[in-house]
This record gives sequence, C-alpha cells and structure tokens, in this order.
Amino acid sequence: RRLPLVRRRRRLRAPGRRRALRPRSPAAPAPRPAGLVLENVDEPSAAMVMAIVSDKTGIPLNHLDFHSIKGAPVALEGLDDQTAAAVMAIVSKETGIPLSRLSFNSIKKVDR
Repeated sequence: RRLPLVRRRRRLRAPGRRRALRPRSPAAPAPRPAGLVLENVDEPSAAMVMAIVSDKTGIPLNHLDFHSIKGAPVALEGLDDQTAAAVMAIVSKETGIPLSRLSFNSIKKVDR
C-alpha cells in the first residue's frame, strides 16, 4: 500500500512583492564607567582641550565622547618654565617636528 505524500503549502506572494525584513536592533555598546577620567590634568585645562578638539574638527562638543584625558608632566631640574619653553621651541624648530607632536618627559640643566 502506498502512503500519500504530505506537502506543505507554500504561501504565494503577489508578483513584485518582497518579504519585509525585520529591522535588527543594534548591539548594545559595552558598559564603561560613567564620567571622564582625568590624569595629571586639571579641569580647566581638560575643558580647554575638549573645546580645541571640537573647534579644530568641526564636531559639536555635545557629539564628542571623551573617555579620558591624560597630561604628561615635564620634570624640570635647574630650569624655570620660560627657559624650558624656549628649549622645547628650539628643539621643535631644529627638528622640523611641530611642538604638538613632541613629548618631553624631563628637561635637566647640566653644569659643566
């Protein structure tokens, strides 16, 4: 005896109609601590950095998200601030590297 074949009915769509795709929800970003982390920089200086970044990039400040701002302190030994600034400017000029791309950890005066 032969068993009848069971067939599933296929839904027919009108010509030209496509199946509507369900929109996928974007993956949630990984949680991170709230707030801005400041390292070796005071709040007014951090605010100035954020304002400069916003101005130079043309992106409104409320569309930027800063996670942390780190200041690199320069240890001065035997020099005042003005002399250290002059040394940094001279190094920048002589090397052709913009001062904004240089990093100084320490500047020491050596007596001979």
